[in-house]
Amino acid sequence: MTRESVSAYNRHLATLVAPRTRLSMLVGLKVMMQAMAPDRTWRWLQDACNRVQISARPSRDKRARMRPTAEIFAAAVAELERLPADSLSLKQALAYRDALMLALLALRPLRVKNFSSLELGRHLIQTEGGWLITIPADETKTRQLVSFELPGPLLPWFERYLSTVRPLFPQAVESSRLWLGKEGVMRDSHNVYQRLTRLTRRLFGTPINPHLPRDCAASSLAAVSADMARAAAPLLGHRHFSTTERYYIQADNLAASRRLGSILDKLKAEAEDLA
Repeated sequence: MTRESVSAYNRHLATLVAPRTRLSMLVGLKVMMQAMAPDRTWRWLQDACNRVQISARPSRDKRARMRPTAEIFAAAVAELERLPADSLSLKQALAYRDALMLALLALRPLRVKNFSSLELGRHLIQTEGGWLITIPADETKTRQLVSFELPGPLLPWFERYLSTVRPLFPQAVESSRLWLGKEGVMRDSHNVYQRLTRLTRRLFGTPINPHLPRDCAASSLAAVSADMARAAAPLLGHRHFSTTERYYIQADNLAASRRLGSILDKLKAEAEDLA
């Protein structure tokens, strides 16, 4: 067994299983090789295990912070509705922008880097019936084109933002950036992160960072059915459903409860037939 063959095996495992499972399989391989060839040095194999272990450490359970997509969207719209219909102050304009960002991320969970960099006329094109958002492949993490229409329920809120809210910010005329702040162009995606975690902490009692709606969307779809779960991959801009399933779907308990409920309903129906 060579380092090259182990590297190839490790790369293959990375396409099939989660990091913790991959670590267990590599550790098992190391133990077996140490037993079969104790006279050889296997330090390099231990080093390979150590590198995998870094990514295999369990992260904090995201499910405690997650909310169904519909709940996030409804809360964001409620925020938009509570603001005055006209004559917004700068503080209210910021609140409107934040709520609109949350609503859009709930329905179309873009990666925060792309989301915070959206530009009018470049990424957002007005169509006859609404707006088209298109992000070129060379600007996305997966090198895949992202293109979708702005969801209908968002259109009136989005158009109000463009016509009466965005012009209240500095650089509204000079800049093509969609999201502006009290100092004009928002410096980077960290600004979006700070504003949305602050807003969602107030709305839900726990912060939802701009990336988490991706998990929420995938899990909300997975909770409906297996077919709907597969629809999450194109929504998130993934090439393969396995990526969505491995890193974003947090609906194990929901799926299990759905299966259990189906079984119980079937048993109940059979019992009624026997009676």
